[in-house]
Amino acid sequence: MGQVQQAQKPEPTQDRRLAFNKENERYRAKKKEILQLKGSHPQQFAAEYEQYLVDLEHLVADYSDVLAGGIPNDVLNGYIGLAHFVRFTLRRPERALALYQKIEQLSTRKRVTGLSITEFASFRLADIYQYDLHDKANAIRHYERFLQVVSGQEDDEAAALQGWLSSWLENETRYLKTGKPFSGVITNEQLIGFSLIMVFISEDVQRDRLTHLDTGLKVGENIDVHGADQGLDRRDVLRRLRKLSRSHFILASTVPAVSYLPTPESIVAYLESQDPGRYWSATILSWASLQEDLYGEQSDQESVEPQYPRLLPGAVRDRSGNPSPIRLAADLFWRKTGIRFDRETRFTSPDEVWQVFSAAIVKGDIEQALKYMTPETRGRYRELLKQLSQEQVRRRFSDAQFRCLRPITEEDRYLECEVGVEEKEGAGPHGTLPAGRYSYPIIVVKNWDGVWRINRF
Repeated sequence: MGQVQQAQKPEPTQDRRLAFNKENERYRAKKKEILQLKGSHPQQFAAEYEQYLVDLEHLVADYSDVLAGGIPNDVLNGYIGLAHFVRFTLRRPERALALYQKIEQLSTRKRVTGLSITEFASFRLADIYQYDLHDKANAIRHYERFLQVVSGQEDDEAAALQGWLSSWLENETRYLKTGKPFSGVITNEQLIGFSLIMVFISEDVQRDRLTHLDTGLKVGENIDVHGADQGLDRRDVLRRLRKLSRSHFILASTVPAVSYLPTPESIVAYLESQDPGRYWSATILSWASLQEDLYGEQSDQESVEPQYPRLLPGAVRDRSGNPSPIRLAADLFWRKTGIRFDRETRFTSPDEVWQVFSAAIVKGDIEQALKYMTPETRGRYRELLKQLSQEQVRRRFSDAQFRCLRPITEEDRYLECEVGVEEKEGAGPHGTLPAGRYSYPIIVVKNWDGVWRINRF
């Protein structure tokens, strides 16, 4: 018998598209009306907004032929924003839990920095079980589930993010099981991924712009666009932060404000209340140490390259050269916990990083060599380096001559360099080059942490 061919779904007609657009506009107008209730009648707002999302789901189902991409972002973002509002504004964790579970059930796979919105649902569930419901068993279960998701990703672009998440999740589950907080070493490698996850989580809290965390920071009033203090009442910042719920989501969203707390003691106390497992606190304070070294004094703020992350705008020495409260908080935290920040060697030139990179390859230590590359490129170079013969290693790394194509300046963040290599007859990717000396391009970049790394060779 012949195979039965599955009939293809017909394309939606123009009338169907127009009908959906008309209905969608009506729903947008309804949403706008409901949002007016958020400040004055928050309980009523939450109920009506949830009903609006249920109706929006029905609309999506009715017009599934028009919306071929599955559950749209409007629905997902709406439920995420509502869940955070119910949890952090209304302080109703049981209802928020049900909404988090609803988000987990929505069938969508939209990619976000190597992970999907639904996969982060495990993190939201673990967090509310840990902080609000005090259910360690379920918190551990969802953290471990999230760790499996993170560990299973094969996305070079998100390699740094996955590395930090994996380290944190392993330490967080260990803390919940044993009661022993993190007590190890933080390195530059972990800081790279941390900056990415902070952005994602703080944006998650702001989905649909329903939850507003008033930390007292007002750009243009009490701080300038570069983060410099312009009469900011730091004790007022402390009062506001103390009123907030305890959660990793709250901590991620208030990290900039933490750098403006008045004293080292108040900073450490706030971090420990929000992060009893200490891994986030250790990472934040390591960042403060590194950032203050990189940024210098307050008067130098305008000269800072905008590509540097401004995760902690208050982590800057004052005009007299005195360290900031958060920099002093780092020292206090290290003494109190035994945790330390092991800052990576800052190679002063691309030539230096090439020398240690090539030396590691010559010794056969591929994993060490990869540490001198940018995180997003390591995956695709790992197998390539392992396949090199001893002869290729000698010619391309041991005997190669490295040089950059122009003089290096202090402002440089990206340089084109090259290595000169003596090739035998039949070299090259297609085995067709005649014997002779050839130059191969190398891209070297200075990352946000001031460390030169190889990006491509």
